[in-house]
Amino acid sequence: AQGFSQKEAEALGQNAFNAVYSGLNFVYGAYESFKAQGYSDKEALEAAERVTLERYGDWESYLYSDDNDTDIADLVAIKSFIRGISSMKDAVANAKIGDPGKYQEEIKKAQRATNQMVFDRAKALGMSDEDAKTIADTLVESDLKGVYSHGIQLLPRYVRGLENGINPKPDIKIITDSGTIATLDGDCGMGQVVSVTAMKLAIKKAKKHGTGIVVARNSNHLGALAYYGMMAASENMISMCTTNAAAIMAPWGGTTETLGNNPICWTIPGDDTNLIMLDMAVSTAARNKIRVAAAKGEQLPRDWAFDKDGQPTQDPQKALDGLIAPMAGPKGF
Repeated sequence: AQGFSQKEAEALGQNAFNAVYSGLNFVYGAYESFKAQGYSDKEALEAAERVTLERYGDWESYLYSDDNDTDIADLVAIKSFIRGISSMKDAVANAKIGDPGKYQEEIKKAQRATNQMVFDRAKALGMSDEDAKTIADTLVESDLKGVYSHGIQLLPRYVRGLENGINPKPDIKIITDSGTIATLDGDCGMGQVVSVTAMKLAIKKAKKHGTGIVVARNSNHLGALAYYGMMAASENMISMCTTNAAAIMAPWGGTTETLGNNPICWTIPGDDTNLIMLDMAVSTAARNKIRVAAAKGEQLPRDWAFDKDGQPTQDPQKALDGLIAPMAGPKGF
């Protein structure tokens, strides 16, 4: 939108995406550096906190500055801030000094700002307040759980989708309904919006009939399945969520993309410490995790992917151009 060529825009976006990860270990790095200089655990932590706040302390004024209109830079600043503070909290807990709760308010403040940013972007693209909030909640919740592959790094992809055919205000309809079972048409809406509608209907049916099964069609990428599983768990219900996906896996030993990496999530409610959740892809690793490795310049484990010729590769770019491996090798397939 600012007049850059496609190649230039992609390069700038990649650089910004890489910059997100430069903040991931910032606090840990500072903490270890001060420790190496002879600081005690407590002194090193306090010094790490000081330099973190010096680096990110003015993030809010930066975010809302009239001179700043680069959305991806905003995302980088906020995401790095969340990770810095979260890492600091972990450092306190791991070192068993101080009070991890001390940093909760900083984390909540960054969370609110990030939610607002995603909400504003979704609203600007024509989504309703309720649906924009759903997009913000699902993406930020994923980041806060440490599942960065399904967090706000997906926002640019969703923006492109809304600009190129995804319906920002879908008219979601029930196509068939037979008591315990229903089919929805998502009207090419955002996957999160369609999926939240589907889970709400499934919960309603389960309360009435004991079981609720809802299938949605004409939808889009829905983010992390865990979000919808937690909706059921909050109602004290066991759930299974799944979705189909584009073909990105070959049959074992093949080189032709034939199978979708169709993720599955089971959730079994319990108290705060005993809830059971398994949210997994049916590949060895989700493709978004390979994208994260590419952005960070990291090699892949040998069993994650194949190049376009079907040979195992640890190069994330060759993996993205090739195939991902089904989980458990030939037995998984």
